[in-house]
Amino acid sequence: MKKICIFLLLLLCANLFSQNSTESVFAPFVSRLKASSQGLQIILTWKNSAAVMGKKNIYRYDKEITDTNYKEAELIATVGENIESYTDTPKKLDTKYYYAVLIQDKNGRLYKIFIPYRNKTTTGAVISLAKTENKNAAVVSDLTASASKNKVVLNFKSSRPDRTLMVYRSTQPIYSAADILKASFSQTVHSSSISFTDVPIAGVDYYYAVIDAGLVESGEVSFTKGENTLEKPVSLAISSGTMGIPKSYKRAFPLPALNILWDVESGVELETPRPLLLPSTIPVKPATQSAINALKAEMEKFPAQEKQVEILSVDKTENAGGEANTLKAIITGSLSTKQFPESELRLKDFLQTHHSPEVEARTHFYLAQAYYFQKKYRPAFLEFLLAEDTYYAEVQSWLTVCFNKINSGSF
Repeated sequence: MKKICIFLLLLLCANLFSQNSTESVFAPFVSRLKASSQGLQIILTWKNSAAVMGKKNIYRYDKEITDTNYKEAELIATVGENIESYTDTPKKLDTKYYYAVLIQDKNGRLYKIFIPYRNKTTTGAVISLAKTENKNAAVVSDLTASASKNKVVLNFKSSRPDRTLMVYRSTQPIYSAADILKASFSQTVHSSSISFTDVPIAGVDYYYAVIDAGLVESGEVSFTKGENTLEKPVSLAISSGTMGIPKSYKRAFPLPALNILWDVESGVELETPRPLLLPSTIPVKPATQSAINALKAEMEKFPAQEKQVEILSVDKTENAGGEANTLKAIITGSLSTKQFPESELRLKDFLQTHHSPEVEARTHFYLAQAYYFQKKYRPAFLEFLLAEDTYYAEVQSWLTVCFNKINSGSF
């Protein structure tokens, strides 16, 4: 107990010191600059400085940018003081690009400071034509569907045997990326397959589509009737064989629970299991209690602020494309306008399809907020955990407030 209290005291001192240091340190540079390629674009995101407000000069070079070579770098854009993202479209492919973001204050002074992992990148971002999904994707053709007894069999052709395909089923035609979100079923299959068997509900008209998973992830999907999507629906006829659970899965009653009352070897009656007992409480010493009270008093000086909807910088870019554009449409259409139940449903639908790990993490981040503002703090906490690996800094304050809500009895 002493070790815990000492650790808490040291932690409090460190927090107080860091707060005082933050107030006195002059940091005229942006932080957490990140460059990630998406399709034929490179998306830059960063966090603005609290010390200096001003325009941001964005530089690009085929070498790591330093204070000695930055004049050779290309000034590709100047953005406003409140902007925290930019989408670059380089002309050259298969080239490593490095970036730096410098602040220019209201007096025109440019702060020529270059700090790795803060306002400049140390790893080159590459756009490779060889990696674009349209070139590598498998082309699906000759899609047909036939109903047989209690199953629907899809037959199709694939131009490549080394890709992953997505099979979608919907009660509505699947002709666009937006229609994918309405699909009630999705499954991955290897592109070396030439057929897929589904067991849907009998008596319902279903449409099917099969497309390369990479195209879904990049948002470059396109459908052609009769080739990779059905023009007419297919359904199973209602009969005794297509209704209910197959006989092999039926069970009139569940298996009985094991209730062992006697010892197997001796036959002696066993004692009734006792509940798990917690260790007995040991009171802390007066000095320790005094330190705990001081810690609690300091914490009460910094009450938690009410949370507002938080949109990540990467989703504030004006020319986002592909799957990122679909996600942006959801968060600007319903989450930003505080239509949280609708946001929850649309984000859940969006997660039903295949996405890149980063986009999936962002979706969990926004779904967690949709839960939070509906006072569903437990599921919100779990969704924030799913986004923590990718957006650690952004998630921490949300985890804290969710934990406090749960701890206070709010669920």
